Amino acid sequence: MVDIAAKIKASQEKMKAKEQEDAARELERQAEEAERSSRVTFMRAMSDPGPSNPSSFGAQVTIFDAVKQGDIATIDALVFGKKNLLKETDGAGSRPIHHAARNGRVEVLKHLNKIDPLLLHARNDTNMTVFHFAVQNVHKANRKECLATLKWILEQTHPDAVFAAADTDKSGELSLEELEAAYGHVIGPSVLKRIFEEVDVDKSGEISLMEFKKALEAGTLTPLTMVKDSSGSTACHVASQRSNQIAVQFFHKYVPEIMKVQ
Repeated sequence: MVDIAAKIKASQEKMKAKEQEDAARELERQAEEAERSSRVTFMRAMSDPGPSNPSSFGAQVTIFDAVKQGDIATIDALVFGKKNLLKETDGAGSRPIHHAARNGRVEVLKHLNKIDPLLLHARNDTNMTVFHFAVQNVHKANRKECLATLKWILEQTHPDAVFAAADTDKSGELSLEELEAAYGHVIGPSVLKRIFEEVDVDKSGEISLMEFKKALEAGTLTPLTMVKDSSGSTACHVASQRSNQIAVQFFHKYVPEIMKVQ
């Protein structure tokens, strides 16, 4: 007697094996396509002479495109000899590093931070920081990368890390010029000078790490985590508005003082 059950089982196993084989081929095809696309993007960036003379490949690859795609090779090709390209802004005054944060590109953030640590403190026309952008990565599938982005940014905005980034001459103290480089894009020169004189408690003409930390604690200088945009919203407020609960929980755990901000 023919074992019908055995035949059905064998047929099912055969179909399953074929499905797995087809899936493996599709993954291989996608990997090859991604690699080919990356090579084309890189070659476009290398051959692109600039905005005034678009490349022969057609659509020009911008620094914003490369950052959003997480394409570090193309970023390096674009900024080679043109470091200021990382300070370019879009129509809202947002820089490439803001878009890296919103797209959860942690490796790009790390790379840009190595090139210029002060990029992380940039704000756009509505005073939004990288924190405000990072919490906009709200899709469920992106929860892990959103959390990873927030954690990494928080590590870089620790007072010790901020001070080290601003201390460009590595003297162990900040001059007025170094403070202007770190905060001048958001604080006017006259106000910044007054703050400098207030923070420089010992009147040495330099700000020590201890004086810098005290200024942050007293609110004389605003920590990046506590910055409000032009509507008065912190990054935590934006996370709540966008129902990004994982970001709200992150701030509650690691930046509890932000929960008291109205």
